[in-house]
Amino acid sequence: MEHRFSPTLTSFIGYRVEYDKLNEIAPATVQSLGGVRRGGVLSGPAVGLVWNTADDPFNPKKGETVALTLEQTGAIWGGHYSFYKITAEAKKYFDIGWQTVFASRLKLGVADAIGSNKNFPLFERFYSGGEKSVRGYGRRRLGPVTASNDPLGGLSLIEGSLELRRPIWRELNGALFIDFGQVSTRRFDIPVGDLQFSSGFGVSYATPVGPLRLDIGFPFKPPRGERSWQIHFSVGAFF
Repeated sequence: MEHRFSPTLTSFIGYRVEYDKLNEIAPATVQSLGGVRRGGVLSGPAVGLVWNTADDPFNPKKGETVALTLEQTGAIWGGHYSFYKITAEAKKYFDIGWQTVFASRLKLGVADAIGSNKNFPLFERFYSGGEKSVRGYGRRRLGPVTASNDPLGGLSLIEGSLELRRPIWRELNGALFIDFGQVSTRRFDIPVGDLQFSSGFGVSYATPVGPLRLDIGFPFKPPRGERSWQIHFSVGAFF
């Protein structure tokens, strides 16, 4: 349910209930986390606020968006998992002339189990890397990994992007970007001192349902076992 306080400020409240089962988990992941709950009901509410002055939902040229989301699940809601999760994201757009837009974003997240570490599901941990994240990395490939090189996720997250956008021809647009991010396995430990960066370029084609986008990213320091470039295809605006 949503409530609009003004043309720019919206609040929302929702409820989530689902049953999840993990069929296969690497032993190194279980050992690193001190145990993993392999299945159960996830149930609990989420609330949030969104401040939005962007001039276009698909291709903004000026304005800003700030969103704050709080989630909590637990036995009091009839679930087997018990944790909290807080995510905040800010986006800013500047029309700098010559049909060029400077876009930026910053995302922060903190989370933790309530009670045993097993109460925080593996699939709800923070992960970074991929087409909607740090584009020089593969999906979930930025951040801590296990001894077998599997993504471990974390309890704290920071991500951000700086991007220049400009039309190329008709509905075709181009972009140059720098992304950064990192994940920490500790709660309330935003890892600003260990940021990893990538740069790249992308093209997008505007359609009635949003842009079709192709990005090529190059990490400054490729992770172990990963190639030095990544290609990502996505539908809809990145940010």
